[in-house]
Amino acid sequence: MKFFYKDLTVDVPSNVYYPREDSTLFADFLCKYLKNQKFKNQKSILEIGCGSGFLSILVARLTGAKIVAADISKEAVACAKQNAKNNSVDIIVKQSDLFGNIKGKFDLIIFNAPYLNEQDELVEENIRRTWTGGLKLIEKFIKNSKNFLTKNGEILLLASSATGDVLKLFQTNCFKADIVERKKIAWEELLIIKANISIEKKV
Repeated sequence: MKFFYKDLTVDVPSNVYYPREDSTLFADFLCKYLKNQKFKNQKSILEIGCGSGFLSILVARLTGAKIVAADISKEAVACAKQNAKNNSVDIIVKQSDLFGNIKGKFDLIIFNAPYLNEQDELVEENIRRTWTGGLKLIEKFIKNSKNFLTKNGEILLLASSATGDVLKLFQTNCFKADIVERKKIAWEELLIIKANISIEKKV
């Protein structure tokens, strides 16, 4: 199945997460945010949970930076590689459980997190298998992310009001975090959170 965003087209098989409102919200925000010259060319950017590769391909086009895209699913990795090739974009795609197979440090880490909690009755069964993780997974991501950020590196993470208090998770792990974008949909509010390591809390 094809997904279209502006002049970008990606193919998404049934076993890979198909971009939804959360993905397009993130994409719209990144189009505005990455106009900032500090992310151009010489910088390195990591996407965790890249799925079809949609956001990584978009970011590569916007910045020309070195892009590493990672996903736990081998099907998603194959899909992202093919979509990058189809869109004439050069990105590195790795199979990795969060940071498990990642090396180096990055100026920006983006994560359209699997923010739904598995026990949520509103989670559809086809999503439950591949798009759940909620606070537990996000907390694991936050705790490990510090080892992969450059000195002034930033995180952009998309979560939901239904996930729980993600801001508090960042703050208790010595990050300064703020909600920079939000969108109300159906029974939840989508939130994009920007975070960086808090100098004041470093020991």
